[in-house]
Order: sequence, then C-alpha cells, then structure tokens
Amino acid sequence: MQDKPKVVARLTATRADKKRLIVEVQQDASFQKFYHFYKQTGDDAGSKTEVRLANRNEGITPHYRAPRTVAGLYKIAERLTKGIAGYKNMKIVILDAAEYERLTQAAPDVPGLTRTVSRFEETHTWERSSNRIPVGIPGSFTPLKKRFEIMTGRG
Repeated sequence: MQDKPKVVARLTATRADKKRLIVEVQQDASFQKFYHFYKQTGDDAGSKTEVRLANRNEGITPHYRAPRTVAGLYKIAERLTKGIAGYKNMKIVILDAAEYERLTQAAPDVPGLTRTVSRFEETHTWERSSNRIPVGIPGSFTPLKKRFEIMTGRG
C-alpha cells in the first residue's frame, strides 16, 4: 500500500453553511499537479473528497503575467475572496516552509516539476502490405519553398 505524500501547505476556506474548500500543496507536486482541491461537507475527515488538480499558475490573472509571478496559496485565497462563493473564513497553514518555498520559487523546467515529451525523437512506423510507411509527416506535405515555386510557375 502506498504512503500518502506529505502535505507541505494547506488553505482551508469555510463558507457560511459550514462547507469547506481545502487546497493542499504536497511534497511530490509537479507543475501540472501542484494544487489538490478537496471539498469537505462535515467536521469529520471522512467527508473530505478530492475535487480536482490544478497547475502552479492557478489563481494568477491575467495569465500572461504567470511566468513573472510567484505562485502560492495566497493567490488562490485572493481569488476566492473576490468570487461569489461566500467564503467567510480563510486560513493558510505552512507545514514545511523550506519545501513550500522551494516548490513555489522553482523554475517550471526544473527536473521533478515538469515532464517533457519530444514527439520528434523517433519516427513511428506502421506496416501495410509489407511496405514501411513513416507516420508523422502526412503524404500530402509540400515544403513552403516548393509551394511557392509551383504558384509562381518556376518549378
């Protein structure tokens, strides 16, 4: 059985009807799965259910400013207070300050925060009637220079 990852920071927002929104940053957070959103309807921990995952730019508006802005739970808290959901009480608890600062300050391309996949490393092939046909560039692909030569009548 897998151990649950350590929670580094937590935002708890309570509405007037005692429903809670809990946002957690976990130690194994990646750039795309940075914030874990939970809802809790009662006081017992068993009523806590995961709602969604969000990337590290959640809460930063406008989005073009995201690379120059430091992420954090306070950005989500600001967004929730401006919303119409009616959250009356917000509480941010930083459980491991050094780890939280490392996760929020790190560049997105730091190993462990992002996963990149190169689609052009290898050509995928499939066989049809014993001929190997490369898949990746469509058969009707014509380079721009060749198209220009055809249109101008030079080619």
